[in-house]
Amino acid sequence: MPMRRVLLSLVFLFACKRAPSAVEARGMIASADAETRRVGGAALQKIYVKDPKALGDHGETYWALRVKGLPGASADETQRILDGAESAGGEGGGGGSTRHYRLDDFWTMDLYRDDRRGTTTGYEPPRRNVVHVDVARPPDFTGTWTTYFVNGAVHDAFEVERGIAKRDREYHDDGQLRREHVFVGGKLEGAVVTRFANGTPEWEESYAKGKLVGVQRWFYRSGLLRQEDHWADDRRDGRTTFYAEDGSVTQCIDYRAGVEVDRGCKAPGAK
Repeated sequence: MPMRRVLLSLVFLFACKRAPSAVEARGMIASADAETRRVGGAALQKIYVKDPKALGDHGETYWALRVKGLPGASADETQRILDGAESAGGEGGGGGSTRHYRLDDFWTMDLYRDDRRGTTTGYEPPRRNVVHVDVARPPDFTGTWTTYFVNGAVHDAFEVERGIAKRDREYHDDGQLRREHVFVGGKLEGAVVTRFANGTPEWEESYAKGKLVGVQRWFYRSGLLRQEDHWADDRRDGRTTFYAEDGSVTQCIDYRAGVEVDRGCKAPGAK
């Protein structure tokens, strides 16, 4: 809906004091006015609780059943199975690739492709990844700047004083805290743990005066270590190690002051 029509709808809405529609509420959470965003978020939450499909959430079961036919599917068959979802990028090499797809506003998944044959060879199960709406805050803002997911849940609560960041709390759409950043003098400071929706760590890192320092670790959803990096003064410095889910080491890269100096997993300093 064009912005002019959204604004006219909001004027009518407040005049009549009726509940906003899903389309109107979606426009409201994109507003620069904090109260309008709050009202829009609350309206979306009510709609979503009553009927998730009204906001475009097909649900995990819907997608899990559809994607069972992906292995061996051609490019056209893959598009049909994914209900026309388009690739959101990917990476590959050696004749194969991984492609990322947004299935709807609530679900994403990764597919594995044989690019030489043009077929899908496998996939990761659909995972919940809800779209949120970012809204730029005024440069001299003081207070808590709140933004929302498209189902009306709070996505981010950013505490600011005269434009200077103090604390940022980001949430999953079920209300669980995803991560919290603390700022000193407007710069990131201290340890940060980003968590999956089930509460297990997704990655952890540390900052000093806004720069990455120390050990950074990434984890599989199972809780096992996926990758470990070492940082100094916001640059990789030391060994980056990659792990398979069985705990075995798959690759090592050594850095000095942000520059790659070696690949391989021999003991550091060995020749």
